Amino acid sequence: MCGIFAGVGIGITNLKPGCGGSAVQFLEPERNYLPELPQEGRDRKVQVLREAKEGFQILRAKKGMLGLVLIGSLYTLALMPTSALFPLMTMSYFNGNSTSASIVEVVFSVGLLFGSLILSKWGGTRNRIYTIVGSFLLMSFSLFVSGILPPDGFYVFTLCSWLMGVSGPFYWGMYTPLLQSNFEAKYLGRVLSLSSSIRLLSGPLGLVVSGIYAERYGVEKWFLIAGVLVLVASLLCVAVPSVRICDEARIWKKL
Repeated sequence: MCGIFAGVGIGITNLKPGCGGSAVQFLEPERNYLPELPQEGRDRKVQVLREAKEGFQILRAKKGMLGLVLIGSLYTLALMPTSALFPLMTMSYFNGNSTSASIVEVVFSVGLLFGSLILSKWGGTRNRIYTIVGSFLLMSFSLFVSGILPPDGFYVFTLCSWLMGVSGPFYWGMYTPLLQSNFEAKYLGRVLSLSSSIRLLSGPLGLVVSGIYAERYGVEKWFLIAGVLVLVASLLCVAVPSVRICDEARIWKKL
């Protein structure tokens, strides 16, 4: 799908390359170590592994942001396969046709636009993590309802598609600014690149798992699984202290 699901494919916000214990390291107190970057012009040769290592060191220095990136990977694990299964859900489970599938896509896009307009007027909560949590909860609710609908519930599924679209901007509209406000400009390129790569690694895994699961148990059941994963992501945002307070430094600066 377009919008958030396209963003999931491109940006994913998505798991843990070479970090056996790193998934829990963001629970520890923050360290202020940041690697020294080479001066511009000294060595222009692209060294992917070195820059990935530097990016991880920079990201690890902010435990809350590392946690948010890993949570974004869980979100991607749920939503990238869901976007691929939307046409199958419409035409197989709800016995629709290509027109029905197109209607769902258009309704989702309208929801995405509506959510963007609301966010542009409102601006989100003071602590942007809570806006992300709200986005996750709305997405989780929509996925849950979609997964329990009977085969004649296409119109409710269309409404759920609209709600999914509405929820999207409240995550992506907060996620990137959070990264930008937590890292200096000279480190930001490495951080954004690495965070995107981490999230993208979870996408193919989700596609494989969802394909096998949907074939065996039914495509609608994956929507329930995706709803659970997104709900877990929302709970982690609140339950992990370093993630919950990662935006508070900006708040105190404004006071």
